[in-house]
Amino acid sequence: MKLTKKQLRYIISESLKDEYTEDDIREAAFLPGQALVEIGGAAQLTAAALRQFWPPVMALFKKYLVMRNANVRHSDKYFHCLAHSEAVKASLLGELTSEVLGRWREQTDVLRKGDPPEAVAADYFANNLGRISGKVKGNGSACWKLIPNGLPEEYWVLPAGLSIDVARKYIERNTEQNPRFMLLQGEAEKAKAAEEDYLTGEPHIK
Repeated sequence: MKLTKKQLRYIISESLKDEYTEDDIREAAFLPGQALVEIGGAAQLTAAALRQFWPPVMALFKKYLVMRNANVRHSDKYFHCLAHSEAVKASLLGELTSEVLGRWREQTDVLRKGDPPEAVAADYFANNLGRISGKVKGNGSACWKLIPNGLPEEYWVLPAGLSIDVARKYIERNTEQNPRFMLLQGEAEKAKAAEEDYLTGEPHIK
């Protein structure tokens, strides 16, 4: 039995209701259109397909809760990366679900918050890095350069063979004074200001 679009809207809204209000979901007009048609066209959404769709949705949602619990500034790109890394491994439809819901999330951020293109591009980069890491490395270890200074080490996922001391030295530079890091965060204005400070020597990034 194929699922109706109404049933699918309910499923997605239930999985994300703690993150988005009903009004947010309703505003995303392409949710019952573009996203569901894309999923349905690729997966022929039957009850069996739904069983493959649900685990990556939950992987994304659970990592969101971890990020919210950590509550560290500039950690969202890192947790986005980890979430999509786990989503692609969660089921046969993991990669497809990751791509579709990732795009939906960025579109809702544009609608709700008016995110600029560089912020959207940074989110897409983090999401894609996570998918690649999940497929190639089997975990989110490729995401580690997105870890912001101040995020407790209990949340770190590091590549095999990378010493903790090297990681600490790198991550301690991931601050608002580091233009490279701020570009990865999609904050072009802060990156520009940090670059100007860097070129004038104040503050100096070792």
